Amino acid sequence: MHVSLVTSDLRRARAFYEGVLSFVPIKRPADLSFPGVWYFLGAQELHLIEARDTNVNPLQHVAIEVTDIRAAKAVLQAHHIHCVAELKAGAGGVHSVYCYDPDGNRLELCQPIGFGGVANRGDR
Repeated sequence: MHVSLVTSDLRRARAFYEGVLSFVPIKRPADLSFPGVWYFLGAQELHLIEARDTNVNPLQHVAIEVTDIRAAKAVLQAHHIHCVAELKAGAGGVHSVYCYDPDGNRLELCQPIGFGGVANRGDR
């Protein structure tokens, strides 16, 4: 399974995902007819696809689990990336910060810290 995001500038997107979020590119099929880069995203994959049309629904987002939300927020701030929202743990059991990648794709960096009274999601 995977999620695909469109980027208008693959080089700029790679600088963000690899330089800021520390994602490591993985091999993608050589016979694809469009430029892009793929990353593992836990058990899933993130596919960045370079294209001209980058219209994005502002509520559409990709949630990326992190082990330390404070450290993740500090990395964003160190790279002058504005966090547009922060939600502390509530009924959903996650602490999240939201930002945008260089193409305006909304990202949620989230740390599970309890879900329905369970210590972590691995206990379900």
